[in-house]
Amino acid sequence: MENQNNALALQNQTGLESVFGGIGASFFSGQAKTADEKKLLANAMNNPDKRLADCVNQEIAMRDIYVEQVDMVKQDTGEVQTCPRIVIIDADGVSYGCVSFGILGSLKKIMSVYGVPTWAEPVTVKPVFINKGNDRRILSLVLV
Repeated sequence: MENQNNALALQNQTGLESVFGGIGASFFSGQAKTADEKKLLANAMNNPDKRLADCVNQEIAMRDIYVEQVDMVKQDTGEVQTCPRIVIIDADGVSYGCVSFGILGSLKKIMSVYGVPTWAEPVTVKPVFINKGNDRRILSLVLV
């Protein structure tokens, strides 16, 4: 039931703080019960195996996600912005990390259709860059 509530929050809210309940909040779709599962999660949270941007156009059999809020400084303005740090965990336990509003938006939409992970059958996605003009690209997910 808790995962369903998280899915509704992710689906219905637009502000990152309102989705995750405040600064420093986080969300993990799975349950780390065994020592190996806890180790996998801790390693994914601290140091994902791969950068998602380095895996553009590669298929990922997504099983779980971890999302947390991080404060980033905009290089052009010096302004501090709260951003989503996301780790996708695939069916083999490989983790893919990024900081991306585009990926957060993709995940919200995917979960509105498929529900909140952990999925019995992984959802296969492919990271892509979407060009937004002015030399701006957004990382997104496409279902495969």
